Amino acid sequence: ASHEATPCELPATFVRQTGEAEIFPGMHRDMTDYWQQVCGAGLRVVDVPGDHFTCVQPPNAEAVARALLEEDGR
Repeated sequence: ASHEATPCELPATFVRQTGEAEIFPGMHRDMTDYWQQVCGAGLRVVDVPGDHFTCVQPPNAEAVARALLEEDGR
């Protein structure tokens, strides 16, 4: 049996990297579309520097931490 996700209207933050990793071409656009469909109007998108791998490495990780702290305060 398969499962089909239905939109969730709860607040959610998608921390989106601004760069693209060469091994994941097109992922940036595809992931944004996916999370917009799943989260609906409750989605907040925060762009952070780096690609899929480097966005969580210094100095880019600071932007990810800020986004998570802002979400925690929402």
